[in-house]
Amino acid sequence: MKKKSERPVWYRLTWRDRLLYGAAGGIIAFFILMIFYRSFTAAWIGAIPSAFLYPHWKKREIFSRRKQEITREFKESLYTLSASLRAGESLESAFASTVREMDAESYPYLYESWRRILAKIRLQRRLEDLLQEFAADTQIDEIQSFAQIIAVSKRTQGEITTIIDHTAQLLQEKIEMKQELIVLLAKKKTEQRIMNLMPFLVIGMLTTVSPEYMAPLYRTLNGRIVMTVCILLAGGSIWMSKVFSEIRV
Repeated sequence: MKKKSERPVWYRLTWRDRLLYGAAGGIIAFFILMIFYRSFTAAWIGAIPSAFLYPHWKKREIFSRRKQEITREFKESLYTLSASLRAGESLESAFASTVREMDAESYPYLYESWRRILAKIRLQRRLEDLLQEFAADTQIDEIQSFAQIIAVSKRTQGEITTIIDHTAQLLQEKIEMKQELIVLLAKKKTEQRIMNLMPFLVIGMLTTVSPEYMAPLYRTLNGRIVMTVCILLAGGSIWMSKVFSEIRV
């Protein structure tokens, strides 16, 4: 059983993060509701729960970015590991060489974790078991596949150098393809964010330029219903755009 202090902090928000995103969520909700309802009461009623809920909604995006960075670091480490294996080193020795080539600046996520793995190897722990524990912590498919292949290779006493070298090449290609897709999607996501802002900008502009024209939407029951439907449609479109922009390889 892992001690709590040993669990990775990659997928946990600090209290500072929670306060920062909570404040951002509350402010965003306040201004959106002011645009749609022009009521301080409605804006505050919506802003308070949003301040608590927004960090939970935002953390998925944050953790996704962290996973991308961990995957990139893992791909870079595979180059060194493969080179050491081809040079005739054992798996444990190749792993130690890989860790020695790493530094905290270039590998902010993997560096400390892999150093701890290396320290446990020196205490007679099996590398394959440690890598599987690490893979379970990262929750990244490529790392989990790599750890499983190492475990199977060690159990079957196969040609581990050839198997791992070939596996590393395949995983590197897959990771590179995913990174290329992320780059291609970056422009579309920027366009998506602009489109998501348009309903709020249009309503805000019309309210500022022609307040008499927009007044019935804020002063009558039917107008309130229309604005409620509009805000629900806008929220639904933002949610759908995020779902469709997530591509798994």
